[in-house]
Amino acid sequence: MVKNKNLFISFMSTKPTDTNDFKHHLKEIADILAWFEAQDELDVEQALEKVKKAGVLIKTSKQRLTELENQFKEIRAEAEKE
Repeated sequence: MVKNKNLFISFMSTKPTDTNDFKHHLKEIADILAWFEAQDELDVEQALEKVKKAGVLIKTSKQRLTELENQFKEIRAEAEKE
């Protein structure tokens, strides 16, 4: 039972802003995509900066998704033990 309590406490201690950050990252990526789609003539320097930013957002979003997936796997494994 102690393991479940620790898992629960670990899960509950996840920062509430993580979800908001993830949503914010997705919105920023969508905004960057919309910017590219709206360009008649592409400013290469500005485009490069947007691509760099999108790359960072995608990388951090993937990392967060992996963390969430691992948390779900832990919860499932604990539930299956009972």
